[in-house]
Amino acid sequence: MKQRSFMRSRKSFALRYGSVAPTETGETMDLSHRGLCFRCNSMPQNSEMVVRMDTGEKVVDLIVRQCWIHEMANARYNRYKVGVEVVQAPRNYHVMIQKLVYH
Repeated sequence: MKQRSFMRSRKSFALRYGSVAPTETGETMDLSHRGLCFRCNSMPQNSEMVVRMDTGEKVVDLIVRQCWIHEMANARYNRYKVGVEVVQAPRNYHVMIQKLVYH
């Protein structure tokens, strides 16, 4: 299996996403400095969107670009798995990822 050149965390956080304002709900599956993967019930309509992630301690707003979408077979909830690339993130997002992955 090919080794990835970056570290990631499989920590799960609640999030909201949308093209202009974050209105739809989802849940993270995989986080890294470069992007994240989340599952949701409705397919995102635009390739660029705003994601508001609630870490429990703080709320982080990201601007992301959709890379791929997979429909999950036989899923009653969270029917779609979405991979996005982080376009713009505050410094506290990268600090949080650093703590999750390396500590």
